Amino acid sequence: MQPPQIQVVTLTTDQLERLLQRSAQIAVDKVYSHEKKYLNRREAAAYLSISPASLDRMAIKDGIPYIQPELSTIKLYHVKDLDEWAFANRH
Repeated sequence: MQPPQIQVVTLTTDQLERLLQRSAQIAVDKVYSHEKKYLNRREAAAYLSISPASLDRMAIKDGIPYIQPELSTIKLYHVKDLDEWAFANRH
């Protein structure tokens, strides 16, 4: 059996950053593809380790993203949106 051939590739910093970002996005998408995508108010609050009342305030004041189906009072929170919001707003 012959050893695998090694190929040297030269990338610019920009190309490498795009490649790493795409690779990270693929990994994140794989993780989220196996999970429940939308959480109700109680589940989203528990996911963020806050109370439902705090979630309501933060959704309005701090812009936690949610969707609200037409003719419904129910707010649904996408897990990926919650993670992105929490990461962007960490202290």
